[in-house]
Amino acid sequence: MEPQNFRDQDREVTASCYGGSLQPDGGYVVKSGVWGVRIADGKMTQYYMDSGYNEVEGISPDGRWTTVECGPAFGKGLDICRLDLDRPGRTLVRMTHFLDYGPHRVSNPDISPDGRTMAFQYGRAEDEAGIGRGLLLMDLTAD
Repeated sequence: MEPQNFRDQDREVTASCYGGSLQPDGGYVVKSGVWGVRIADGKMTQYYMDSGYNEVEGISPDGRWTTVECGPAFGKGLDICRLDLDRPGRTLVRMTHFLDYGPHRVSNPDISPDGRTMAFQYGRAEDEAGIGRGLLLMDLTAD
């Protein structure tokens, strides 16, 4: 597990959990998800789980939703998605669409304290993790 943010008045920590399985054809299926861990008793809540790469990142100021680095698998590029933590049937909603135009990687989103802006890093899919080619800002108030 990789911890990320506190939420619910610091009673829970969001975290990503990764796993996978070797397939009969020799391929490897990556599964990853977003979890919440209650600090008082260690109870875990699975907010999202799917194949591909899904790493929880910056959280909204009110803790009701979080951003997730989302992509098909390691090394094939990433977009940024939104995950509503308070809504049943949680699904990811893409906030960026860089993967529509090639193997781009946008990552490390952070939400401003007023919830109006998201800052994130741009890179190419073949770049080593953590290498960025630019810092981008997204206006979250625009329709």
